[in-house]
Amino acid sequence: SFDGISESEKTYCERLVNKHNEPLTAAELKPRYFRLYADNNISGLFPQATYDTAHRNFDLAIKVKRQRQLEVRFGGMFSSRPINTGMLSGSYNMFGRKSSQIEGTGYFGKFYTAGQLKWRTDLSSRTPLYVEPVITLNRWDYFSGFSSFFDEVKPPYIVSKEIWGGANVGMALGTKGLLRFDAKYAQNKDEYYQNGNFDASDTSDVTEFKYVTTGLTLERNSLNRKQQPNSGELLRL
Repeated sequence: SFDGISESEKTYCERLVNKHNEPLTAAELKPRYFRLYADNNISGLFPQATYDTAHRNFDLAIKVKRQRQLEVRFGGMFSSRPINTGMLSGSYNMFGRKSSQIEGTGYFGKFYTAGQLKWRTDLSSRTPLYVEPVITLNRWDYFSGFSSFFDEVKPPYIVSKEIWGGANVGMALGTKGLLRFDAKYAQNKDEYYQNGNFDASDTSDVTEFKYVTTGLTLERNSLNRKQQPNSGELLRL
């Protein structure tokens, strides 16, 4: 049984751990328990086992601590050059019969401006499966981003814009493997002048590319730490 969460959230947890409410061995319970623990909407699990003398097995009760529904992060980079950039990011967790997370990130500066919005949904299927649509916008301004009061040479005018959107679909292969398929549509647009003699009334040249990409990634990760691991392996194809 599960405590500390709503009925719809209990339904999601029961589907992951024991959908048919049948007796499980420790070997069967372990991967399902850690799958639930790794969910983005779960902050902590506190299990308590009680021995049932009549059936000669254990009844497992798990107290679930939810992740914060809303998280906000901010940061930035500050330097003596005119490339200062600020960052603002937020995520909103939705937990019910499905586990979802909406995350948005934005970068703001004279040289670099960007934004990304993605929505990940983890399905309570027998095989761990997630779907994640995403859209990203990038803009680089090499003219205003590198011009300052102390510059003696007029910098080149180049403004590069990039937008792409698509979706990732991932499926777990055991406890250490991942198979991911992604498909994206992208558009690149560059605005520039052929030489340095231009003013605000001139019309810039434009180069534009549109393309579609697909990819299939196979990954196996058994590293013991995310940073500076000293055992395990990482294979990505």
